[in-house]
Amino acid sequence: MSTWLALTLLGAVLITALTLSFVIGHFARRHELSQAGAELMQVGWQLRDQLDRGMAERHAEVVALADSELLRSLADPSLIRDALQTLQRKVPLCTWIGVADSNGRVLAATGGLLEGQNVSSRPWFQAGARGPFAGDVHNAVLLERLLPPQAEPWRFVDLAAPVVVGGTTRAVVGAHLSWEWARDIEGQLLAPVMRDQGIQTFIVQRDGQVLLGPDGSVGKKLDAGVLAAATGLAGAVTAWPGEGEYVTAVVDTQGRSSYPGLGWRVVVRQPPVVALDRYAALHQQLVLATVGVILLMAALSPLAGRRLAAPLAQITSWLRDPQAPTSLSLRGHSYKEAHWLLAALMAARARLRTHAHELEQLNAGLEQRVNERTQELHRSREDLQTVADNLPALVALVDRELCYRFVNEAYRHWWGVKPETLLGSSMRDLVGEPNFVLLQPYVQQVLSGRRVTFEQEMPLAEKARFVEVTYVPNHDEQGGVDGFMVLVYDVTERKKLELQFAHAAHHDALTGMPNRRRLMELLTLSMLRTQRLGCPLVLLFLDLDGFKAVNDNHGHEAGDALLQVVAQRLRQSVRRTDTVARLAGDEFVVLLECMPDASHRAVVVDKIHAALRAPVVLPSGIQASVGASIGTAEYRGERHVSAEQLLAQADAAMYEAKRAARGYAEATKGSGRTVIFHS
Repeated sequence: MSTWLALTLLGAVLITALTLSFVIGHFARRHELSQAGAELMQVGWQLRDQLDRGMAERHAEVVALADSELLRSLADPSLIRDALQTLQRKVPLCTWIGVADSNGRVLAATGGLLEGQNVSSRPWFQAGARGPFAGDVHNAVLLERLLPPQAEPWRFVDLAAPVVVGGTTRAVVGAHLSWEWARDIEGQLLAPVMRDQGIQTFIVQRDGQVLLGPDGSVGKKLDAGVLAAATGLAGAVTAWPGEGEYVTAVVDTQGRSSYPGLGWRVVVRQPPVVALDRYAALHQQLVLATVGVILLMAALSPLAGRRLAAPLAQITSWLRDPQAPTSLSLRGHSYKEAHWLLAALMAARARLRTHAHELEQLNAGLEQRVNERTQELHRSREDLQTVADNLPALVALVDRELCYRFVNEAYRHWWGVKPETLLGSSMRDLVGEPNFVLLQPYVQQVLSGRRVTFEQEMPLAEKARFVEVTYVPNHDEQGGVDGFMVLVYDVTERKKLELQFAHAAHHDALTGMPNRRRLMELLTLSMLRTQRLGCPLVLLFLDLDGFKAVNDNHGHEAGDALLQVVAQRLRQSVRRTDTVARLAGDEFVVLLECMPDASHRAVVVDKIHAALRAPVVLPSGIQASVGASIGTAEYRGERHVSAEQLLAQADAAMYEAKRAARGYAEATKGSGRTVIFHS
């Protein structure tokens, strides 16, 4: 343990020392770069102020000269020349000063240079004629051949101002300021000590072209990225293409007083190695101090580790022994923190033993309750299974994946499968794909949280059944639907009864023919078809002649048998598309569609008479025969005539035929007049 403590202590000291060294070094480097940037900015500000001040003074002198009485009077050129010579001696860097009249001819100049020549095409003259002017640095043009030769080409800054008399420009004063003036300012600012520190300055135009700078840089353009990266930042380390990295500062000239400025920029740079020389010394001292601390702690760590580990080793041994006493006294040299730790551990161990005993008791009771609850759940599940198995219905639980999680015994009787084999299987596999397609809309509804009940025919293993199906959504703890319960009842017998009741409500119980209610439904539909297609329909109303005598003399059973035979013969006498209905007693109605004229309906009436006249042998062996009185009514699509009215017309025609004992009558359209025909 002492070895581990020593290594831990040494590692902690090592990490701390390295972290502090890194943090201090990082902030020291940032501080040195910031200081170097501030110093470079100071140099740039000073050079800018000197440039702006010098240009403003020369500009003011030229403006004052143009406003002097001597030039306003345009006196003797020799006097003007003397005044210009005096100004040049005051400002030696003004290489040339001259006065040109309004046409551009030089009247007087220092040294007599360019006198008599025309300078109207020169930019300084054209701009100076309009007002005070300061022009950017340019190479000498006319004076290059007149001035003494030097190592570098002559370069000037132009200054000009108009001589205005009575609101009219009479002449223009121009001065060429030698650019060596700017180099002198730079030399004065950059002392030899600063040059030894690698500080370099550049004066550049708006477009980045170097006007003044180190050897070989004049006339070249500085990289726009360098200027953009260094502008407004003090201590920015900027990469100069092809030259390496420099601490760079950029200061813009601003002009002064009436001098507007020419947009020059002062760029000052210094190599980072030189700028960070003090940081390098500090970094070396930090490294040496860190190494010293590490070596010292490497020597002291084993001693400290053994002292720290001795009490801890005793405490650890006591904790590992389950049979150890509840208290411990530390032997040998120890420290108060170890005693505090031991006291806390003894109290914790005592509480732990108490809690362990309580936990054992609690665990025993919990196991007993779990076993009891498990048995109760098992019994409840068995009871539920028993109840579900004895229900006369399919009961199942289906999850969201449409797999069965519970089924009752009814699945064995209905589908012929073992219930346990269905658990985990798909609902689709059991009912088959065609049936599942029919069930799918209801499944989607119940999975959306809605209870669904519907009826359908279900093909089962033994036979097809008509069933009532109910799907009940099953919700999880979050309220979502995680499946649904299935309840399926066999309603085949009930459905049969419903169909029988529906058939009995619309058909005659004795003959199986449509009754009055069904006849009126069919007649209404036939009349609508006649209105749409224009094909007439004919309604025959029949009342049997001689039926009452058979019924009275031979009994109701004979009468019922006779009515059944009559119904069968009536069906055989008409087309399949025609309808034969029994209204009540011995009254029948025949509905004939598409009867174009009277000859067609007469054929049908004759067939009916012939069929009814044939003798009927009753079950008792007695032979009987009947006739019929027939009334007809024709419908050709009149929208004002209802089904009840049409039936009433045929009924009236039948009674007319019966009274006339003619056997057949037809109801005519119009006033209800009845025409009798002999059969």
